[in-house]
This record gives sequence, structure tokens and C-alpha cells, in this order.
Amino acid sequence: MVTRNYTTVNLRLPQTSLPNLARLNGRTTVKRNYTDATKDNLQDIIDKFSRFCAYLGRDWRTMIRNCSKGTTIAFLIHICEVNRVKKRSAVYQYYLRFKMLFKAREEEV
Repeated sequence: MVTRNYTTVNLRLPQTSLPNLARLNGRTTVKRNYTDATKDNLQDIIDKFSRFCAYLGRDWRTMIRNCSKGTTIAFLIHICEVNRVKKRSAVYQYYLRFKMLFKAREEEV
């Protein structure tokens, strides 16, 4: 039987200085650089969501900040009724765009 040589594992934490940690914690996140098609998709969903919010009589920016699962479902039902979207894949694409809008607005705050 062949003997195996196992390497030793170094369990020490990496050496990090306090000023280096403070510098790393002070950094902000990198803003996303969207392509033109993605910007068009975001603007399209903003237009649809702002029309939905105008229908409800509310501001779309405050609604996106306080968005819940019920608001999302109501918005998707509104899209199906107003825009007459019939295919499940199209509704799913609208859902993905809405999720992207929610994340983009969350990063701004």
C-alpha cells in the first residue's frame, strides 16, 4: 500500500490591519453600467408601473420603495388586463423587468 503525504492546513486568519479594514468598509458598491437595451427595458417597465400607480392614485417612487408581494401580483394582473398579455413567458419577462427595477431603485436609496 502506498503511503499518502497530506499537506498541513494553516488555520490562521489572514493578517489585516485596522486601517485597511476601515478603508475597505468605507467603500461604496459599484453602480451597474446597463446596456442600451436594458435601459430601454427599465424605462418601459417604469412607464407601465407609473401608469399602474396613476390608476391607483399614488406616486410610483413611494410604491416601489414600499413594494410587497401583493403589489407585484396586482401589477402583473394589471399588465395582463390592460396590455392583454396572454402568454406566461411574457408575464414572466415583465416580472423579471419589475424585479430589475426594484433592485435598481433599491441601490439608489
